[in-house]
Amino acid sequence: CLPPTGISGDVLPWVCWILWTSRNNLIFENRRFSPEETATKGLALAREWNVAQNKEKAPKEVPKITHQRNQQKDVGLDSNETIRCTTDAAWEKDTQRAGLAWTFEGQGLPDRLQGSAIQHSVSSPLIAEAVAMRSALRKALALGFHKIKAFTDNLTLVRAINSNLQRKEIVGIIYDIRMISSEFASISISHFPRSENFRSDSLAKATIRSSLCFNSALVL
Repeated sequence: CLPPTGISGDVLPWVCWILWTSRNNLIFENRRFSPEETATKGLALAREWNVAQNKEKAPKEVPKITHQRNQQKDVGLDSNETIRCTTDAAWEKDTQRAGLAWTFEGQGLPDRLQGSAIQHSVSSPLIAEAVAMRSALRKALALGFHKIKAFTDNLTLVRAINSNLQRKEIVGIIYDIRMISSEFASISISHFPRSENFRSDSLAKATIRSSLCFNSALVL
């Protein structure tokens, strides 16, 4: 069976995503969509993503996320345990680099887990925040977490993930996030105040500072 006109590749992830968002709209906002509307929205998202990829000078193949939980390091959590994840990013305009940070908390964890990374060639703060969320969810999968409640203080990112309101600069990263999200038994990605994100915020800033100091030392 050939894919719809203007779409190359698998449309199933987009259809699944629209089914999920339609379910959330029904439960939380009492908004109903017909099967035809739901299918049309899924195909429209797939078509938009294809167009965005074709416009890139050097398009990259989007990696397919597969179930590999048997090969991943599991921290021994109960499958019903829900982990709270927070993410943040600190962006440095002059060097086009970002410090990424994330934390994991849960009753089943012996201690709070946190991680950080430096990302090069980042052209905006929004891209940095999106990459931080993607990195955190990848780490959550690697740790064997099944249920996640993820939080970021960037409302634009949350809207892009949970709705059809897309920003062209992060459409590819959002696609990755949605693919990774499909691997969890349960996941929500929500906005929360910056004042509550002090741990990930501090870690992201410390990460970018240490990177800048290291590079300054190399120049000297």
